[in-house]
Amino acid sequence: MTPPAGPRLSVVICAYTERRRHDLQRAVTSIAEQTRKADQLILVIDHNDRLRRWAEAAYPGATVIPNTGRRGLSGARNCGVGAATGDVVAFLDDDAHAEPDWLAQLAAHYTDPRVAGVGGAAMPVWPHRRPRWFPPEFDWVVGCSYVGLPTDTAAVRNPIGAGMSFRRAVFDRVGGFTEGLGRVGTTPLGCEETEFGIRLQAILPDAVVRYEPRARVWHQVTGDRASLRYFLARCHAEGLSKAAVADRAGADAALATERQYLRRTLPRALARDRHSLGTWPRAGAVLVGTGSTAIGYARGRLRLAAGRRDTPRQPIPSEVAVIPILLYHSVTDYPVASYRRWTVDTATFVRHLTLIAGSGRVPLTVSEYVERRRHQTLPPRPVLITFDDGFADNLAAAREVVAHGLTATCYVVTDWIGQVGMLRGADLRTLAGLGVEIGGHSHTHPRLDELRPDEARREISDCNARLTAAIGAPVGSFAYPHGNYDHAVRRLVGQAGFTSACGVRNMMSHGADDPFALARLTVTVDTPDRQIRAWLDGAGRAAPARELLRTRGSRLSRRTRARLLGPRLPYRPIVTDLPVPADLPVPAVPAAFGEVRP
Repeated sequence: MTPPAGPRLSVVICAYTERRRHDLQRAVTSIAEQTRKADQLILVIDHNDRLRRWAEAAYPGATVIPNTGRRGLSGARNCGVGAATGDVVAFLDDDAHAEPDWLAQLAAHYTDPRVAGVGGAAMPVWPHRRPRWFPPEFDWVVGCSYVGLPTDTAAVRNPIGAGMSFRRAVFDRVGGFTEGLGRVGTTPLGCEETEFGIRLQAILPDAVVRYEPRARVWHQVTGDRASLRYFLARCHAEGLSKAAVADRAGADAALATERQYLRRTLPRALARDRHSLGTWPRAGAVLVGTGSTAIGYARGRLRLAAGRRDTPRQPIPSEVAVIPILLYHSVTDYPVASYRRWTVDTATFVRHLTLIAGSGRVPLTVSEYVERRRHQTLPPRPVLITFDDGFADNLAAAREVVAHGLTATCYVVTDWIGQVGMLRGADLRTLAGLGVEIGGHSHTHPRLDELRPDEARREISDCNARLTAAIGAPVGSFAYPHGNYDHAVRRLVGQAGFTSACGVRNMMSHGADDPFALARLTVTVDTPDRQIRAWLDGAGRAAPARELLRTRGSRLSRRTRARLLGPRLPYRPIVTDLPVPADLPVPAVPAAFGEVRP
């Protein structure tokens, strides 16, 4: 067969999650159906071994490689460039599919030796239809071509990443995509193409990057991205990213296209929508989107000026991205009435484990996590499962955890060991034999930061001593009852011999998280599967290094109450409504202990 005329083409598709496997199949099929055939198809799998093994089996004719660089789209693209053998490297998003003449339209421009890159149009595929409030001038929010781009072939600063191409030799001269920029999982950062385009023009001033609207790809828009919440978050993240690019390349280069967009495109959008009541929401979206982007840019510049990293949340000075540490309590189909909110039924729990096992993340116990961080041997995408309080059903739950190839840490209140509905000493030894870590959760579950120092020390030390005796091995990790602690309590935990401790905070942990204040995400009866998926994909706020103001205010209020009225008595889970054998006596529970505050 006669090879196609023109440059050899390598196509790179980057993927990171099995949730988009169907989209990836459609993307690969669209490349196979091109009128101008690709000479090489490269699938880069971003730190997901299970997805990589599936892709190797599904596409034996493709070059399937792992992202060996920093996690994220930029690192994956750079790995694809490194594996490319073609003269031109084209990039297609895993949730996009190309028109049959996409490659032909791109390749035609490379007959001009001045052309360094060519990008096409990305058309949105809405889950149902475009939301009436969503202005077409903001289609860049969902990674698509927007009103304001040229309507015919034209030179541009940078193409749209969903369907773009560059000469392979350009990367040898200019370098790859900056890995400190760009999307990581579902975190909506961007601007890696902007920074690359600016760098290309600076190093190769005579080179041209073209926009070819006839080279079209169709970009899938998920339901969550069609929401106002995502719209504002993406606008804000764009501002943060633009601030980072401006810091690297200078504001003139970074914002030249954006200034024209603000001066011409957005005023026209407002003029179009101001006269009709039905289009006012769209005009409002233009205003709030512009404002959110401006706020993001201002915050990004302020952070950079203060020496902080250009991330959409608090700085995480580590190569390790955000890490979900999931917090469960009871797992049963027969929940205690007073504890129902913190109970997950067994079917839901098994679904969660299936999602975790299929996420490509590496399961660790809390002590393993802290130890591997200390020795800088942490895997790229860890996940941690924890249980608090020591319910008897945690034994069956832990067996399911192990059956799914995972592990966990179970935090136990030592005064509750052997009580009705709670783990027994033999259960703890069984859990340890399964490879589940046993951690301390105090002796009676008080709010430690409300106690006198000697009382708090006794609670923590007694817990450690009793657990060590129960399982016949040292205990490394601790979880603060109610998630409450302060600096003094953290010191006491370390002095008692623990090497790590978890709070709650309902935020993501990360490589800079204090090992004695690890953030966790509480899973309740109301936590939907989509939230578990989002956490596993890396969507969630990273815990800031400093305490939030509301946390300090809450502690002050609780301490004031404790000084005036005395510390609240430790609670016990009310277990009298558990299904138990008739001949097993149920101990009376003092009414004062009935206040459940996990």
